[in-house]
Formats: sequence, C-alpha cells, structure tokens
Amino acid sequence: MGCMETLFSKRRKELGLTQREIANKLGLTDGMIYHVEHLRSHLRAEHIYQYCKILQISLEDYFKEFEKRKGDTHE
Repeated sequence: MGCMETLFSKRRKELGLTQREIANKLGLTDGMIYHVEHLRSHLRAEHIYQYCKILQISLEDYFKEFEKRKGDTHE
C-alpha cells in the first residue's frame, strides 16, 4: 500500500467518510477519488488543499508522506 493511499484512505475511513462523500465535497467523481487513493491519478493543488482540509490533515503531514513515497519509489 502506498503512502498516499495510507494517508488518504486510512484517514477517510477513520472519519467514517465514503469516497463518494469526498468526491461530492471536491466536485470530483468517486472514481477519481478511488484512483487518487490507489496512486493512479493526481490532484490539482486546490483539490489537495481541500482534500487535506476535509480529512483534517495538515499540508505539512501531506508533504511528509509525499516525500516518503517519493523516496520509496527511488530505492
């Protein structure tokens, strides 16, 4: 499981939110959220900000996980 999948899907589940609920709040499809959580798609900056806000994740934590994932990819 990738870091972003862990960060986004784990936190979403902790908050009891569905992918569809997140998608509706972001104006995206639930399919897009699925792909983001499974590292198959990327979000635009404003969607990352909103996603983190909805999930109550700091941007600092998001970028720490992003850097970890990036490091894991290059090993």
